[in-house]
Amino acid sequence: RILQRFNGIENEALVKNSISKLNSIESRVVFLDIAKQDTTKGLSYTLFRNFLKSLELPENEHGFLLYSLMCAANYSSINDFFNDKTGEKWSELKTNRIRYIPKIKELHILLGNSEQDYNNTLTTIRREIDEFSPTKLKDELYSYLNINKSEKIVFLFDEASEAITQKKIDILQLEGLSEALSAL
Repeated sequence: RILQRFNGIENEALVKNSISKLNSIESRVVFLDIAKQDTTKGLSYTLFRNFLKSLELPENEHGFLLYSLMCAANYSSINDFFNDKTGEKWSELKTNRIRYIPKIKELHILLGNSEQDYNNTLTTIRREIDEFSPTKLKDELYSYLNINKSEKIVFLFDEASEAITQKKIDILQLEGLSEALSAL
């Protein structure tokens, strides 16, 4: 579907060929229509939030916490991590916030943390979300790639020009993001 968007651009064949190669390499493609996204916390957090979604994690501070716990324990799958640590199936909890929030707290405490640690961690995560930068995105992705050494992460977003027109993102954000992620 996305390939037709590149008709008539400079280096059309090269771009289309690069995108087509994604099927032959182990990759996680995070696809989003950037013009329809809430970018109030910045482009970097918007991309990270969609990355969490691609991992079947909630797109909130609880997903961020689960992601951190999962990476710290060297897991790349939330289903495996949650099942191994709690004996429960994440796939049965993930769509019900009322059920998963207490289970995440229970998991955090089960891993040797106190209730105060849990509350402090959520407060810290909320602050990090408010100040989420391209460098923070790079660091978070690095944690994941350190576990999944053969996987590539591809952010593919549509309607960038519309998002720029709507002032949801600007060229400087894209440039900063490109510079930070090129280090990966």
